[in-house]
Amino acid sequence: MKVSKEIISALEKDKVAPIIGNPNGKTIIYEFFDYNCGHCKNQNIIMNELIQANKDIKIILKNFPIFPVSHLPAKATVAAQKQGKTFLLHKSLFENHLLPFNYSEIGVETLNKKILDKVLSIAKKIGLNIKKLENDMCSEEVEKEIDITKKIAHQLNIHGTPAIIIKDRVFPGFMDIAEIKEAIK
Repeated sequence: MKVSKEIISALEKDKVAPIIGNPNGKTIIYEFFDYNCGHCKNQNIIMNELIQANKDIKIILKNFPIFPVSHLPAKATVAAQKQGKTFLLHKSLFENHLLPFNYSEIGVETLNKKILDKVLSIAKKIGLNIKKLENDMCSEEVEKEIDITKKIAHQLNIHGTPAIIIKDRVFPGFMDIAEIKEAIK
């Protein structure tokens, strides 16, 4: 699917979305993902390989929590950029299993509490100021970033994750490194 100039413009104007890779990279990739999506975990491995292999890639993270329990980790990643730890938290959230194994037996409130505790524990291990992170997670700016991402995703008919935008094209679903390199050409 081709992305309209209006949506590309809206994506470019977004200065709140976290960035991994080279912040000044000329090759820009927008990655829509959910921390509790198995395919997104695999896509994250590919994206890390990509930024290691090509120092001119800038990946703009578009937190698109399709699962309700993914809203808190999404907010934490957006908020972590204020402490310069986006990449570390993003990587760590994907490396750790956020959902308790008995999640289907737990009420939503308890489940969200367990996920928040896990996210904050991970954040603390990588050196984030937890008090600041919690305050930033509650900011209007963070919530607005996630809302904007949801709006753009719906405009692009993105209903699942991962989804990637390269140049002016949307690529829904998992992409291997060869497919991404081909799309970048």
